[in-house]
Amino acid sequence: MNVIDALLRLKVNLCDNERCVQRYLASLLGADVNVIINGYEVDVYGVGLAIEVKVNPRPYDGVGQAIALKRVLGISNVWLIHVFLRGYVDLSKHCGDLNLMLKGLDINYAVVSNDGLCLNGVLLK
Repeated sequence: MNVIDALLRLKVNLCDNERCVQRYLASLLGADVNVIINGYEVDVYGVGLAIEVKVNPRPYDGVGQAIALKRVLGISNVWLIHVFLRGYVDLSKHCGDLNLMLKGLDINYAVVSNDGLCLNGVLLK
């Protein structure tokens, strides 16, 4: 399964914290959780894949970590995934903010909530 398929299957109401979301995604992807590489923690790590997960975040949360995974560790497929387990989020605005911050960095991103999914700036549901 790839990251997009895993995000489409992600049920945010099954988890109540960040570790749960990390483990859930890792199980769908056949990846490991909380792996330390050269002093950097990777929330979800698979072959050529690193995912930084933030729960109920501000738009800038996890951006620096995602950049480090891409630029310092040289992982080719890096994702920053913001998951909203509670409350309202303006998916369009949150995705737009992430797009401005990550543009040109070759880092994928998603915003997931009970109301929908935004993937690299595209609202999917």
